[in-house]
Amino acid sequence: MKKILGLLAAAFVGLGVVSAQNLKLEVNGQVITDGATIIMQEPDFDQWAGIECLIQITNISDKEIDARLEYEAEGIPEGASLSLCGFGTCVTSNVIETGMPNTRGPLQPGEVCGAEGGMDPMHLAYIPNEALDDFIAHCMLTDKTDNQTIKFNIHFIPKEGTANENRELAGVSVYPNPTAGVFSLTAPRRAHVEIFSANGQVIKQMEVAAGENALQLTNSGIYFVRVRANGKEVVKRVVVR
Repeated sequence: MKKILGLLAAAFVGLGVVSAQNLKLEVNGQVITDGATIIMQEPDFDQWAGIECLIQITNISDKEIDARLEYEAEGIPEGASLSLCGFGTCVTSNVIETGMPNTRGPLQPGEVCGAEGGMDPMHLAYIPNEALDDFIAHCMLTDKTDNQTIKFNIHFIPKEGTANENRELAGVSVYPNPTAGVFSLTAPRRAHVEIFSANGQVIKQMEVAAGENALQLTNSGIYFVRVRANGKEVVKRVVVR
């Protein structure tokens, strides 16, 4: 099941030589060079939870690399939010890196982090405000081992359409992700929840209250959490290690 909640159109501005020679950066499958601007525009679809970039980082060197991924937090429109997940964890701050507490260690030679369906999902997701204001996230991937960088922009452009009708479920989130089994599901209202495996088998069904709800999965793997309320639904992916 594929739940990529964004339509990618890449426009490269001021292309130059990629600064971080040890790391290869991709956003939704597109290789990103230093100075690139990526346009993320919300398409018309019913199951809306924001505009999400899937990010993949590959260590193309022959040594261990410590890496940092960050975005500029200033300028986010009032009422909007941006979340960053990667290197084995999700954070509420605007910086995430290998070697932080509760995250993975250095990337090994040839290692890929953030591949869709893998054990280290990585994404940057923007949830716009009621006015559907756009936002440009100024991002930087840093090779901390050799002090090299790739600077790039992601321009999130919300679009009027069916997505705007499903805003009541825009605040649904799961954390931590990946998880050892126990995680929190935050819902903006009372909702029906189904958890199913990657092959579509329903694992659990329940009703949850508005706010934070503690859930648990015992077996490792990739799961999907479907949250339904008032005829609308949002699906979130959860990785259990």
